[in-house]
Amino acid sequence: MAEGLEVRNISKRFQGVRALHAVTFEVQPGEVLGIIGPNGAGKSTLLGALTGFVPIDAGEILCDGERIDGRGPAAIAAAGYVVRTFQTTRVLDLSGRDNVKVGAHRFGWRSMLASLVAPTRRNERREEEVLGARARVAWEALGMSDPGTERLDDADAGTLRLLQICRAMAAGPRILLLDEPTAGLDRAAARSVCAAVRSLRDQGVGVVLVEHDLGIVRQVCDRVAVLSAGEIVAIGSPAEVAADPATSAVYAGEEAAWI
Repeated sequence: MAEGLEVRNISKRFQGVRALHAVTFEVQPGEVLGIIGPNGAGKSTLLGALTGFVPIDAGEILCDGERIDGRGPAAIAAAGYVVRTFQTTRVLDLSGRDNVKVGAHRFGWRSMLASLVAPTRRNERREEEVLGARARVAWEALGMSDPGTERLDDADAGTLRLLQICRAMAAGPRILLLDEPTAGLDRAAARSVCAAVRSLRDQGVGVVLVEHDLGIVRQVCDRVAVLSAGEIVAIGSPAEVAADPATSAVYAGEEAAWI
């Protein structure tokens, strides 16, 4: 597979404790892959490995045919390979629109450099135009309207979560990693996040979705991988994974009845 994300037999240990073992999967453009599993299964370590925060001990990680393991997180994000969101929603003390623009900074570095060398209003306007255009692409990709110039003091949790995803998309990643994007949201806000994820998929973005809510996984994921004790024990469509005995073993036969 030349396009998309390829994870080949990656492993990771922390002081002798196995966190990941021979993890292999792929994510194609326009596909949502769900990663599920109990606490301690290795999901956070996996996301850290894919974004360069956690160096792997063995295996390979490729994006569009280029190896990205061994590169730092800044290099991976700056090249537009993989960008992630976090469970905790964090926004800056800026307007909604400017929060999204921050995510697009990699597209403006040339004019930013020019502004430092020769700070002129023309360079500043050019920078604003570049970042504004990228931000607009991001919120339109999510099916959002312009988040506006008002600060976010009174914004609800769902709006902030969407802005966080939008800011990540402004970086123009080939693969977007979402870490429990509906956690703590009410049903209406969770539906909005699901709609945004489906919109990204329909526009050819590859998405890796870590999620505890198996109903959400069923709604938005094309395929699902079950992670347990650092290993993928089942992978396939939501229906296939739900019917797999390995899934029932991981979820003790209760939460597995989700399809």
